[in-house]
Amino acid sequence: MTQYFSSNSHDLRIVSAEQLYARAALVQDLNSKEIKSATAVAWYRLPDKIPCGLSDCHQWHGRGYVARLPDGREVHMGKDCGTSLLGEEWRHATNALDYQDRIRQLRITLDNALVAKVEIERELDALTEAPNGARWVARRKREFESTLPEQVIDRIKAQARRHETAVTIEVHLSADEIAKRSAGGQKVAPIETQVIGHLKGLQIWREAPGQIRKRIEEVYSAIEETDRQEARERKLRPLAARALGIGDMVQVFRDFVAAGEDFFAPSNLSYLPSLTTDKDASRQTAKLIKRCHQEAAIA
Repeated sequence: MTQYFSSNSHDLRIVSAEQLYARAALVQDLNSKEIKSATAVAWYRLPDKIPCGLSDCHQWHGRGYVARLPDGREVHMGKDCGTSLLGEEWRHATNALDYQDRIRQLRITLDNALVAKVEIERELDALTEAPNGARWVARRKREFESTLPEQVIDRIKAQARRHETAVTIEVHLSADEIAKRSAGGQKVAPIETQVIGHLKGLQIWREAPGQIRKRIEEVYSAIEETDRQEARERKLRPLAARALGIGDMVQVFRDFVAAGEDFFAPSNLSYLPSLTTDKDASRQTAKLIKRCHQEAAIA
């Protein structure tokens, strides 16, 4: 991985007092009168407060900057001290450091994404080619779309879009049941909708593994085509956000494979004939499901 910034004690970020005080050039109790000019070389965000490094301040604080003097000495102080001593020069110096730090973090994010590329591609290949992997799920989907009655497929896709899993049937109530329910004077409809179960794995009808993988590849291509050393923050930031989204896309791919096994499980397929009120379509669907069960048993 390209190393854009040194990882030694002069790193831009300091997160502990030990890390701060370990800096070889750091001077304790420096008199502010000695500071005529300085450059901000690191910032610190500490869990516990420490006294300012200026002998005429010593105010306790947990956030500040390391200033480097022209002679190479360093001192730590809060932003207010730097501003009161150096004015606009210090504001520009800290702004430049903050920008450099943001750029560094964005580059690290993109570099880490590229480092993980091989492992991610290996996992996606394994998820695709597994016995019940993404390729198998996609093939089964095509088979069902070409053989199931249109109204059943349409119902499956509609429920997938709405994230609606319930499978319902209409039940005609007997005269005795109607009389029993209307005993209190309440009007009772002769037909009742009942939930008989819930479909699993509907996600496979919302996602396509090929499209997921294509989106991941597009992010990697964009990272590789970008000059990360020269690109400015406005270009790196949205690219880093896309890189951070790769993990989520890989998880969607994993979920797709798991959902495929759930959807094509015999117990789940047994609900499909109930997705239509057309008797012929329901019988046709039941025959297909039976054949699927037989093929699975042979396999």
